[in-house]
Amino acid sequence: MNTIPLRLQAQAQQFGEKPFLFFPEEERPLAQQRLTYAQLLTYCAQAAHLYHYLEVGIGDKVALLLPNIPEFSIAYWG
Repeated sequence: MNTIPLRLQAQAQQFGEKPFLFFPEEERPLAQQRLTYAQLLTYCAQAAHLYHYLEVGIGDKVALLLPNIPEFSIAYWG
């Protein structure tokens, strides 16, 4: 089965510490201006656990109101 969590896990295993996303912003320190595949997997798992804690279930609708920031990807794929 090829689900989003399985796909993210495979990509994190294959690419690990390679950058997934760059987001140069003046207010973020240089060390925090990139997101690796491994970090993405970790943060998405944390988001998924949060949704579970909030009792968001299969078929529930969730709205995201975020600007164009890395956290959007994490919230979306979580």
